[in-house]
Amino acid sequence: KYNLVVAGAGSGKTEVLMKRIAYLIERKPDKVQKEKILALAFQKKASEEITSRLEKNYGLKNGTISTFHSLGVQILKQAGHKTNLLFSGENYESEQKKLIGGIFQKSIGDKDFQNNLLEFLSFSSGEWNATPEFELKQTEFEFRENLSYRTLDNTIVKSVAEKEIYNFFFTHKLNGKPINIKYEEPASWMVLKRSDGSDVKPDFFFPDFNLYLEHWAVNGKGKVPDWFRVSSQDYRKSMADKKSEFSNQKEYLFIETSNADYLAGDFASIIKTRFTKFLKSKYKDKNFILERMDYDEILGKISVEPKDINKQLPLMIFNYITIAKSHGRKPEYILNELNERELNSVQRTFTKLAVTIYK
Repeated sequence: KYNLVVAGAGSGKTEVLMKRIAYLIERKPDKVQKEKILALAFQKKASEEITSRLEKNYGLKNGTISTFHSLGVQILKQAGHKTNLLFSGENYESEQKKLIGGIFQKSIGDKDFQNNLLEFLSFSSGEWNATPEFELKQTEFEFRENLSYRTLDNTIVKSVAEKEIYNFFFTHKLNGKPINIKYEEPASWMVLKRSDGSDVKPDFFFPDFNLYLEHWAVNGKGKVPDWFRVSSQDYRKSMADKKSEFSNQKEYLFIETSNADYLAGDFASIIKTRFTKFLKSKYKDKNFILERMDYDEILGKISVEPKDINKQLPLMIFNYITIAKSHGRKPEYILNELNERELNSVQRTFTKLAVTIYK
């Protein structure tokens, strides 16, 4: 009376089920009316194929072969409900991806969505270029030393904090004009030299203002990360030597940030405050407006192709939503979870994008 057919792909499960349908309809003396037989398939294409093979091989027409979707619609209609089946079931994934892509394009017009998208692109651009085999052969310092963090215009910097600093100025305008920033520009004017005799390279240089920005790799206690090859004491000495170089001349000025600032959160606000404070102190008779560029203008400058964004991100979001639904996680649950889970910047900004589409 009950049969469960379990077999691999292409081994004939569908043929077994079709023959059972044909057998039940032709069985004597207690044949089954074909209207009382319901056969369900996941996809419309499969249901049409079964219907065709039943007619061709067994002469059976008008059998009740349907998809789960169409059966649900039929039941709802019989119950007097108006139905609007969003996906036909024939190519569910393709149609859902198309829907998500459409919502994604519409969402780009929203300022909050644009902000999250730009943050995601800023944080997610190529984190490192080391292969797993290479990583395994290195000490922790050598591995981290070889990490290369890529900015929005594909400039390679040495830390995630430096990447955020660079991307901040890359995406902002000062009084309506792009900000000229150079990374590790040799400071030939310094008496201080590196161990190999070459010029010292402060982290960031703003030639329009003769201004340097140094980002120190120290926490609130003045300590460097444990994996650093140089000790905290030696690192602080090199900091003091650089600061001495700046204090012994008047042509160049500098501002500073640290890993403690980065770890404190809202690093962009700290960068903006210190930069604008410097401008106001040096140019007391001028007004400065520091504002982010429009989304389209930034998109035209970055190394990521817009077509990649429009194609890959909706696909990633589709996969995210599929997994979320399979685990019963609704948008509200995920948003609440954002405040409780430890997520990195890439995960956090992507989640915000995906939940917007999910809702």
